[in-house]
Amino acid sequence: MEPAIVVPDEVDADLEGKSDYVKAKVMERRNELRRVQEARLAEVAEREASAAAEAGERDAFKVQFDAALAAWSSEPSGAKRNVRALLANMHTVLWEGAKWEPVPLAKLVVAAKVRFYFLRACTIVHPDKHNTMDPSQKYIATAIFHALETAFRLFQDSEMGGA
Repeated sequence: MEPAIVVPDEVDADLEGKSDYVKAKVMERRNELRRVQEARLAEVAEREASAAAEAGERDAFKVQFDAALAAWSSEPSGAKRNVRALLANMHTVLWEGAKWEPVPLAKLVVAAKVRFYFLRACTIVHPDKHNTMDPSQKYIATAIFHALETAFRLFQDSEMGGA
């Protein structure tokens, strides 16, 4: 026994003259598409709301952490610090429990050691490693990573011959 065909009360003009079965199936499909579209619009609205909330958090973190991060990454004259200074003082701007041991400047004399400690620092603050961090740690890690990356590029150009 086939299910009864329910013909919609309101049918578009383009369906005039079609069988009840066709009318029901077309209207069913249109309603399904409308539901899918509404669900997708709700997802987009949710993502936009989430992005706005994250932007608000970032602004709050910027106010909270930027002074310390700027002092760490720049000289009082405004010049950017070199990668050795950043690595040697990175422990001062990291969050509690970051698994970073302070590195004395004496260990950063050789270029190969600078590269080694830069890569080790990247394992802690790289954006791809932020999955388990809370939002404040993500903000700090991103800022540290960008400062280290810029300083390391300058270091490569000046002391490693662009390697």
